[in-house]
Amino acid sequence: MSSPSRPWGAFRAASFTGKPLRIKDPGRPAAAALLLLLLLFLAFALLIPLLCLLAKSLCNAQGAFVGLDAFRTCFREPGLTEALGNTLLMGLATTAVTLPPAFILAYGITRTRMLGATLASGLSLLPLFAPSLFPALGLIYLFGRQGLARPFMGDIDLYGPLGIIMGSAVICLPHATLLLTAGLRSADPSLHEAARTLSAGSFRRFLTITLPQTRYGLISAALTCFILTITDFGVPQVLGGNHAMLATEIYKQVLGQQNFSLGAAISILLLFPALIAFGIDRRARKKQALLHASGMALPLRSRPGRDLAFTLLAWLILGFLLFLFGLVVWGSFISFWPYDFSLTLANYDFSLLGGDYSPLGNSLLLAGSAALLGPTLAFSGAYLSRRRGLPSFLGAAYTLLALIPLSIPGTVLGLAYIFAFNRPGALFACLYGSLPLLLINTLIHFYTVGQLAAVTTLQHINPDFETVGRTLAVPRRRTLFRVILPLSRESLLEISFYFFVNSLTTISALVFLYTPESMPASIFMLQISDTGNAAAASAVGSCILALALAGRLGYSLLRRGFARTRPPQ
Repeated sequence: MSSPSRPWGAFRAASFTGKPLRIKDPGRPAAAALLLLLLLFLAFALLIPLLCLLAKSLCNAQGAFVGLDAFRTCFREPGLTEALGNTLLMGLATTAVTLPPAFILAYGITRTRMLGATLASGLSLLPLFAPSLFPALGLIYLFGRQGLARPFMGDIDLYGPLGIIMGSAVICLPHATLLLTAGLRSADPSLHEAARTLSAGSFRRFLTITLPQTRYGLISAALTCFILTITDFGVPQVLGGNHAMLATEIYKQVLGQQNFSLGAAISILLLFPALIAFGIDRRARKKQALLHASGMALPLRSRPGRDLAFTLLAWLILGFLLFLFGLVVWGSFISFWPYDFSLTLANYDFSLLGGDYSPLGNSLLLAGSAALLGPTLAFSGAYLSRRRGLPSFLGAAYTLLALIPLSIPGTVLGLAYIFAFNRPGALFACLYGSLPLLLINTLIHFYTVGQLAAVTTLQHINPDFETVGRTLAVPRRRTLFRVILPLSRESLLEISFYFFVNSLTTISALVFLYTPESMPASIFMLQISDTGNAAAASAVGSCILALALAGRLGYSLLRRGFARTRPPQ
């Protein structure tokens, strides 16, 4: 009997003989080559700059090897040791200040029938749509030396620890709220139902069930707040005053004193607490994932007293947030704060500042390019490393490199790019200061989150689609474009928006890399703020906020259109 010529015949023949079916994959070498190219890109854009940063920290200004001298200087100089202590203390203080309001918001949204829960969930994300300088300017308008609340503050000074903690808390609030919301929604409702059956009171259920079930979410939220605070550059630069932080010390050493070796050493020191916190956070998130039991939502029961309390508390927090942001937008139209409150558009005439609107164009070009390339690279890497059956060492190497950027502060990554691309004899020195290099830096800076989101998306897509396609001799690319990508399009849209909005608002990663021709709007805002022109800086920030919100609206409309035509899984 002749051997079967069709795939189904081959499948039946294999089943009769008891041998596993082996289907040849002609595209496997090309897939391995593509994953290797991604590895080379990550090595070029991540490993080489970090190695250059390490090498610079071990050399003096003349390039001679001096070992750990720069690190010894970090611990001998009182100003630098003070900056290290301040950085860690501000990280802990901001975490302690941020977690209670974030938990109130998350608990109110997920566990109560508070009024406007859906709207509250969206408004809590507002700080994500503006540079970190934006809420800092709002605090200046409110609590600064000429702020609205200044007559009631006595001798309390905003510029210093108070300003850093308040500004960082606003920035960290949406991140902590998202993590705590996810933790509360993933809890097993069966324990609560059993506790109610046993007549356990609400407070006892909260202490014995809710808090233990969300402990890993709390740990993850706390570490995220800590990392964001110690690595942020914008808030300490505007509100820090004489209170030194490591991120601002790097900036002063590199651009102020041209001491590149010491700046590199401080950058490496800043890596250690970020790496430790990142490792703990990864462990906490893995344990949180193990708590996903039934996947069912906890049924909400009406309790008027509780619901009213959380409504008032949540909207008090959100009201302060909205007032702060509204104050900056209003300040961008004020003629001369606080002496002339007449409205004017003069602050939006950037030619009066010696500039033009090109930074906004640069930011749009940067954000649009990142929105296209970011999800493309992240999803391609996730698909090739997880779904193509390539050699395990390739997948492991790619996964490791893709996770590293999340633990690297933006200031450190930007400084590493100086040493890699702005030195004599550098292979790609022509890229320095150009928009393509800013784009590469931005893609790497936010690569990990896109990669993790792509992996999560693929984990929720049934692998049998590809198995059936191979069995029926359907080319892999056809299964990818007709099945996998259509099922992933909403997630890809969210990844695209993540790159878009972060590219618009980032400061720390680009502060060392721009030129007057490639300057993005967030850096333009920082420069204007440094001159003391808060109204013009508010105008630039308001433009960035408007662009980000317009982008969010566009993405929401696209997602709604995709939802109407979602393919069956």
